[in-house]
Amino acid sequence: MSDTSIFDPSQNNESQENNPAEPSEVTASVPDGAGGEMKVTATKNGVKITAPPAKGGNNAALGDNRPKGIAESFVGLPMGILICGPVDLSRRLTHWQAKLALKQFIELDGTAKLRVLRASKLITRLDLPPIPKGSAPLRVPVLVDHRDLLLKRLARHQFHFDDIWYDLPVSPKRYYKRLDFPERDCPLSVSTSARLINIPTHLPPERLQKALTIIKEYL
Repeated sequence: MSDTSIFDPSQNNESQENNPAEPSEVTASVPDGAGGEMKVTATKNGVKITAPPAKGGNNAALGDNRPKGIAESFVGLPMGILICGPVDLSRRLTHWQAKLALKQFIELDGTAKLRVLRASKLITRLDLPPIPKGSAPLRVPVLVDHRDLLLKRLARHQFHFDDIWYDLPVSPKRYYKRLDFPERDCPLSVSTSARLINIPTHLPPERLQKALTIIKEYL
């Protein structure tokens, strides 16, 4: 099942008949990526992100100097702004989907720390620049020579890294030709995306030792 189908309301068959008392809004507190919390509120009019003021500063929307958190870094919008259109609160995740999502939220800090630890080990093993402070990468990006040859060699050892994020200057690949991207004007983007592979952090580095040894030959 794809990520989109997990959260696709059309996949949920629960109706208002099974949930007669529909709430006017739903609010949840989640980590903001900067050591605090942000509040996500869903109403019938949309979804809003808010956060308490940083220590010694004003609200992030007013321009304080706190580190960028999830709301600013990933949503890309100031705190307190409406980030999507109307929400149909009569549609919900199924029980098992909601239970899984809640579990992952609860374990988010521990998961992030584990990703940082594994990414740091991968980076040390490959002599790469350190990861940016405050990030918890899902994958470690690596620039290699002769990427296609490397991927085939890794596959022979049962390491399948050909699912590459950003293998073109602009994703997704299926729409790239429609974009008419000016490759001549952006040669660095083109050359970088042609050399990029991603090493996942959901696997312990100890299981990737053979792969890392092979990858080092192509750096």
